[in-house]
Amino acid sequence: ALRIDEAVRHRVLNRLKDLGLLDDESIGRQMIQQSSTSGPGLLRQKLRRIGLDAELTDRLLDESIDAQVQLKRATALARQRLERMASLDRTTRRRRLYGLLARRGFDEDTINQVFQAVTGDFVA
Repeated sequence: ALRIDEAVRHRVLNRLKDLGLLDDESIGRQMIQQSSTSGPGLLRQKLRRIGLDAELTDRLLDESIDAQVQLKRATALARQRLERMASLDRTTRRRRLYGLLARRGFDEDTINQVFQAVTGDFVA
């Protein structure tokens, strides 16, 4: 593996930032905007995986993620998937839909609101 001196690495990264070629905040905002079917939990994982620090990640999510927007995203995803699940029994549809929304990073309150909107029912 190629070893790069820490001081050299630091200088190169700072120079790229000065030139506007490396901007964690801009990259984070772009990822959030493009992830229209992901909840805050999954977005947090994605941002941390690409190397954004926890403070920046939390700030970007706080600024970008509105509860109503999340509910709309989750509801749209649920309606889309429910169409594909029409042949399944009610219990299976509910279980799969809950799993999908949870894996996408939506919290339980949002999932319950989605279930109320698309099925007229709550999860619990």
